[in-house]
Amino acid sequence: MKTIAVIPAYNEELTVGSIVSLSLKHVDEVILVDDGSDDNTAWIAQKAGARVLSTKNNRGKGAALKIGFDKALDVGAKFIIMLDSDGEHHPRDIPHLLKPVKNGKCDISVGVRYKKGRGETPFYRRFGQKLLDAETNIIAKTNFTDTQSGFRCLTRDALMKVNTDYTGFEVESLMLIKAIENHLRIKEVPIDAEYRKYTPVMSPVSHGIRVVLSLIELIGKKHILLSFGIGSIGSFILSVLFTFRVFDLFSQNRQWPYGTILLATMFFLIGVYMSTTGLTLFMINELKTEELSKASKTQVVNMKIKKN
Repeated sequence: MKTIAVIPAYNEELTVGSIVSLSLKHVDEVILVDDGSDDNTAWIAQKAGARVLSTKNNRGKGAALKIGFDKALDVGAKFIIMLDSDGEHHPRDIPHLLKPVKNGKCDISVGVRYKKGRGETPFYRRFGQKLLDAETNIIAKTNFTDTQSGFRCLTRDALMKVNTDYTGFEVESLMLIKAIENHLRIKEVPIDAEYRKYTPVMSPVSHGIRVVLSLIELIGKKHILLSFGIGSIGSFILSVLFTFRVFDLFSQNRQWPYGTILLATMFFLIGVYMSTTGLTLFMINELKTEELSKASKTQVVNMKIKKN
């Protein structure tokens, strides 16, 4: 039962060596994906004992993890640990994440940074992460404590179900959403977290904005009626408000405010457009889903006939 740690890294020469060497105490192999670093990250990781995979350009954390996950599956990993290379996650917690997965109590374990107390977590990080937690939980219809934790353990089967094309730092949220869609069992495990004293590669604000935009895009794809419905309702409300304003101004001046009339008409037409477009896209999506379901059932029946 081979256990492999997959670690993405970008310009982490200060911490990557210790993370790799400490991880090797608890796993059979470490696969480090050097995501286009221009420092000595790859060289130090290799000297520390990692199998290093490198990209020419910085493609993002999600893409780096995808490369590492694919390699881990290729070399026969039974259990896969994912953790960051910046020193926030301590490899001594790897056994705690492995235990419930190996014992069959869950398919994915997620390291929760706040169940052991707040510790040194900066306030702005806790606040931002809580907002991202709320948005992820709304989409996934769950109540996870720490959706942004990048310290996790997955079974081989679980990884194969959630190992899709990720790109950036939204990988943590999208992985949980994908796991819920596939009815995988997820368990939260308390871990320690240590925050770097030097400047991070990506600012927390940029990180948060990218995750939020990815989740908004996901809502648009998965909840067509919801996204277009909210937009159309908002437009209709604005149209009504501007219409009231039109009559209010007319009663005061006895002149029609053509600019306000134009705004009221514009928002009304936007509302009509968004509602009809949303309904049309929803119907198309439902038809496609029905066709895929029928095709899947037909394929299963054909397979059974061939077996008989």
